[in-house]
Amino acid sequence: MLVPEAAKILRCSSEYLYAGLRKSRFPGTQVGRAWRMPRAFVTSFVRDVLSVGQPTSFEEYAAAWLARNGSEVAA
Repeated sequence: MLVPEAAKILRCSSEYLYAGLRKSRFPGTQVGRAWRMPRAFVTSFVRDVLSVGQPTSFEEYAAAWLARNGSEVAA
């Protein structure tokens, strides 16, 4: 999914996501000039953290998700 769409769902700024993507802190790929994040990552964060109120930072969750799924990252 495109970063602006992910930012709305994740309740954060697009700039924050772009910065993390450029530094490979968050899962995603660049296609031309557009960055995309895996829908599976965004939906799992919403399911595991936002909907339950689990006190996990986005950065920690992204690092754990990348460790589990890093070779399978597809936007």
